[in-house]
Amino acid sequence: MDSSTSHVEARPTWSSRCSFDLVIWTRSGRPVRDSEDVHARQLCLSAAATWLQELGVTRLAIESCAHQDVRDRQTLAAVLEKVDDPFTYEHLRPAEDPLLWASDALAWCFGAGGDWRQRVQPMLDAVVKLDQCAESAKPGNRPSGR
Repeated sequence: MDSSTSHVEARPTWSSRCSFDLVIWTRSGRPVRDSEDVHARQLCLSAAATWLQELGVTRLAIESCAHQDVRDRQTLAAVLEKVDDPFTYEHLRPAEDPLLWASDALAWCFGAGGDWRQRVQPMLDAVVKLDQCAESAKPGNRPSGR
């Protein structure tokens, strides 16, 4: 290569470096009461569990939210009791699984909107809008799984 020619390598995407999909699960509007926040978490966890089971995931790590862990287990049990070979799941503190830090950072950036959302958008494989779950959960709108 001579000095007049420059070589620019394409930056690999997050997905090309990882063996998992990055998905943001959203719900429109802001919760106005704790009960709505609880419902949103249950809705998200139920939809994600169904999708993860379809992908053949074997393990799910969930950030522990002590006052919600019991509800999380009930929500997951309701989804997983319907399948023959359910994945395992566990609640962990962020210090126990550094990937929980990444998910928090991505979710925060996406939720902040504006420039922050634009920065993480290329890393995301999909955004599932739970208010429109029938549409966004269709196979063509979901991450492919690798």
